[in-house]
Amino acid sequence: MRGTTADIEKAPPGYQEKHAQRQVLDYALLRHWLAYHDFDSRRNARGFLDTVLCREGRLVFMEVKIVKNGKRTRLRPEQKEWIAALKTVPGIEVYVVYLPDDWHVVERILA
Repeated sequence: MRGTTADIEKAPPGYQEKHAQRQVLDYALLRHWLAYHDFDSRRNARGFLDTVLCREGRLVFMEVKIVKNGKRTRLRPEQKEWIAALKTVPGIEVYVVYLPDDWHVVERILA
């Protein structure tokens, strides 16, 4: 099953953000979250976060990045702007996760 801890620990050499995103979405659905991800964001506001999740009175925005060749992929300025703005809104949660390293963080957030 995709989205498990075992899958994350075995990230293949060609691991890309789309794979990490799919794992987060699969895990969120497994944990009964409503999950939204726009698979074609070319016509959207630049920098909007990858994922919006909702369950039991919680609203979570998550930007999914990867660790590639030992380095974290960087946030674009537009993403930083959205993150900063969203963090000012009371009651919502905003996270940036770097997979596979932060899989334990994803599990904690979506517990």
